[in-house]
Amino acid sequence: MKKYLVILLLLALVIYLLPKSIPILLALLTAIFFEPLVIYLQKQWGMKRLVAVIIVFLFFLSGTGFLSYLVLAKLIEQFLFFSKNLPFLLAKLNILMAMYMNQWEVFSATVPKDVIYSIEGSFRSLEDSILNATSSLTQSILVFITTIPQLLIEVLVYLIAFFLFSLELRKMKVQVISFFSHETRDKFLLMYHQLNRAGIGFLKAQLLFSVLTFVLAYGGLLLLKVEYPILLSIVIVFVDILPVLGTGSVLVPYAVYCLITNQQDTGIGLLILFVVITVVRRVIEPKVYSSNMGISPIASLISMYLGFQVLGFLGLILGPVVVIIFDTLKKAGIIKFHFKL
Repeated sequence: MKKYLVILLLLALVIYLLPKSIPILLALLTAIFFEPLVIYLQKQWGMKRLVAVIIVFLFFLSGTGFLSYLVLAKLIEQFLFFSKNLPFLLAKLNILMAMYMNQWEVFSATVPKDVIYSIEGSFRSLEDSILNATSSLTQSILVFITTIPQLLIEVLVYLIAFFLFSLELRKMKVQVISFFSHETRDKFLLMYHQLNRAGIGFLKAQLLFSVLTFVLAYGGLLLLKVEYPILLSIVIVFVDILPVLGTGSVLVPYAVYCLITNQQDTGIGLLILFVVITVVRRVIEPKVYSSNMGISPIASLISMYLGFQVLGFLGLILGPVVVIIFDTLKKAGIIKFHFKL
């Protein structure tokens, strides 16, 4: 009874500390992700672990630093250009709104008042929603600016923890295994290797999807001669990673804006681009997940579909994860499932 109470208290402590330990958890996952490269350098080049870890860490640091510099430099450039053009865009939007208001006054003179009140109420609700969304966006930007010092501290903690985890990962694995009996140890190692493979495969799949989405979005925006293609492509990739949003959160409102501002070709093109990205993603997702996460294409497709039906876009990710965990527990003998007719 005492043992279970201690386990329960430790579990409660882990659940409490988990949200506060995101940089450390990400550092651990990154160390596990790069562990095969560290082992490769040790075996093929006869390096000591410290030297191999330093090389991998410097490679990671220089690669992410260079990419961050390129992305931030381009983002700042296009953001400044957008800021200069913002007054012109707002003036153009005001002119269009004035034109539509004049047309509305002519139209409303021939329509019953009840219908007019209903339509105007809908427009007021839409206007309030836009104002609220704009206000929320502004507040979010201000909050993000105020959290930059905290973010820098978390990035520093993440980098230090990544280096230390990479250095001590093998010892940590041995220490964790030592807590288990021989039989439980075999099950734990099987689960560890299976879930590790699936986790790394999931990260690879997400990286592939992000690169694919960026290439399709950037290519489509260039063909449509849309301004700020890199900025918009990065925003599309970012919202596509989030489970609730997706590419339509950027492309569809932008297409509606283009259609309202008499840019029909661009608006229709953006809608077509949204459909193309969505279709390509949905077609290749089962194959990519199956090849990277170790489940069959049909199991991946069914789990993604059922997950989407139950949990929405979040289910597209959690569906295959549930299948992988179930398959891992079954192979480890924790779940015993035998059925014969």
